[in-house]
Amino acid sequence: MSLIPELTHNSFASNGIILTWNYITTAQNYKIYRMIYSDGTTIPTPQESDLLVTLHGGIIKYIDKTVTTEQLYIYFIRSITNNTENNLSSGTIANWCPPIVICKTTNLIKNTGTLNNNSNMSGRMRYAKKIAGNLKSSFR
Repeated sequence: MSLIPELTHNSFASNGIILTWNYITTAQNYKIYRMIYSDGTTIPTPQESDLLVTLHGGIIKYIDKTVTTEQLYIYFIRSITNNTENNLSSGTIANWCPPIVICKTTNLIKNTGTLNNNSNMSGRMRYAKKIAGNLKSSFR
């Protein structure tokens, strides 16, 4: 069993970036590191000054609420077992994109898709338009 957690994220939460990872039975704690990342630059190795939070070993989810829209961040996580800090996970690059909700008297657009690693939209967009008093919607 690997002692290096596999970190994933969801950038579309309305309250921040949601980080999740696999449960490691022997983990006493997890350390999550965050750094600002510039697209195309070499991925740096986090230092203790980049420590975002230390969490109890039973926790497998964290919401980073101290993020800025359209800022790229890179996250790392490591488990601590038997009072030993294990190797870092691979870096996970994320930027916070809260759900888009535009409500006007005639149009409603809500983002129900996700961004893939190349920042291209995948999934679908839900369009609804009020036509002659009736609400028409479609998925594209």
